[in-house]
This record gives sequence, C-alpha cells and structure tokens, in this order.
Amino acid sequence: MNAGTGGGAGLKLRLTAIRYAARDTHLFEFAREDGGPLPPATPGSHIDLALPNGMVRQYSLVYAAAAPRSY
Repeated sequence: MNAGTGGGAGLKLRLTAIRYAARDTHLFEFAREDGGPLPPATPGSHIDLALPNGMVRQYSLVYAAAAPRSY
C-alpha cells in the first residue's frame, strides 16, 4: 500500500501489526517494506493510505519519533 503525509511522494508500507485498543478501536502499525526509517511526524499528524482497490483511508498517528521505523 502507498502512504503519504500530504506533502510529497508516497511510501510503500506494509501492515505489520494490529492491536486492540478499546471497543471499536484498533491500532494499526505500518512499516516500510525495505525496513528503512520513515519521515518524522508530530503527534496528531495524519497519514493517507492509498489501498490497492483505489480507496484512500486517513489515519491519525499516535506515536512520534525522530526517525521512526513504524507508524
């Protein structure tokens, strides 16, 4: 799947984990397919995911680091 933070070319990401957070709420973890670091993001940032079926989904980022390995 391709992901973009609104300001540039998309990244190829892979879903690496799904965690239960609360009723009707799950945390999805995405990482680069090549294992490299992702662009930094601030808490409250969003990411757009372009799915293979053409749909685009937007998710809030809940973890921020200087050079994150996953969102």
